[in-house]
Amino acid sequence: MSAPAAAADLAPRSRAWADSESPSATVASAAIAAVLRRRARQKGKSPAARSLRARPRRAWWPARFHRAGARGGKGSPPRRGRFAPARGGLGGRRDFIAPARAAEVVSSNIVGYEKINVPVNSQDIIGIQFQNVGGDGSLSIQNIKTEGFGDWGDDWIKVYDPSTSRYTTARFYGEDAGGVYLDDTYDEDTKLASGWGDTDQIAVGLTLDAGQGVWTQAESGGKVIVSGEVTSGNTVSVPVNSMTLVANPLPMSVNIQKIKTEGYGDWGDDWIKVYDPSTSLYTTARYYGEDAGGVYLDDTYDEDTKLASGWGDTDQIVVNLTIEAGQGFWTQAENGGILTFPALPAE
Repeated sequence: MSAPAAAADLAPRSRAWADSESPSATVASAAIAAVLRRRARQKGKSPAARSLRARPRRAWWPARFHRAGARGGKGSPPRRGRFAPARGGLGGRRDFIAPARAAEVVSSNIVGYEKINVPVNSQDIIGIQFQNVGGDGSLSIQNIKTEGFGDWGDDWIKVYDPSTSRYTTARFYGEDAGGVYLDDTYDEDTKLASGWGDTDQIAVGLTLDAGQGVWTQAESGGKVIVSGEVTSGNTVSVPVNSMTLVANPLPMSVNIQKIKTEGYGDWGDDWIKVYDPSTSLYTTARYYGEDAGGVYLDDTYDEDTKLASGWGDTDQIVVNLTIEAGQGFWTQAENGGILTFPALPAE
């Protein structure tokens, strides 16, 4: 698989996509499907959709329309541009300056948590760096908390599956929206006060792995809070010839030259792409092994100072790039492989 030519090839297009989608999904089909689903159901409607039963036919809005109207007054039509793509949602430049990425590592002990900044109304890739306490390297998405995310399902996490090239979306619902329900009986006694759900406000049962990257967006900006137990592993598996989103499985920043590989080719065909939400652009670092001569510190191509192997640009000159704590990125290896990150420093 050749490297994508632009950021648009890698980003989930906008929050208006369907919640389990391929790039061919359209806003119109998603909206129509939502209306048909709700008309077909005889019972089990979410609290956000129940009041639709009493509306005249001209007021049949999909659930997301209804939530938009509720904030402007009961029964209000949706805001203009409700389904318009997010600014820059196709990977183009945005018309605002996004804040710099920052992750506050509060603890790197056996149990801790991490706050990852999410820029205003801008998609970004974040990394999962904890596991469930006493777990096996995975983390329930319901254990991921937020600050600043809206309550009505407009802010989300998208999880990419490299085996299908599709995303699964989990939308955040806070207390004002009634939280999330365990199933379509909408039992108030068992619901979560806040959490991640589908468009029907039913809890999403996604499990994420330490070392996995995910897309996220918050219209007003905010923080994603990932907590749990620090995993003992410092490796991430990369599938054969398939782009995948990964992260350092340990809660610390790392220079890209410290990331070692197994199975990656020596000639710059296998790569890492790091996204910058402030520019909507990627920085690509290609792996060069010993057979290719490694990477050089500058364009003098001094053999005495070169690295025997490492990450460089298309001219085989070293790329100096730091992967921050809480940051995710794309990678691809034609024959599959393993990325190995530095271990946590000894106490």
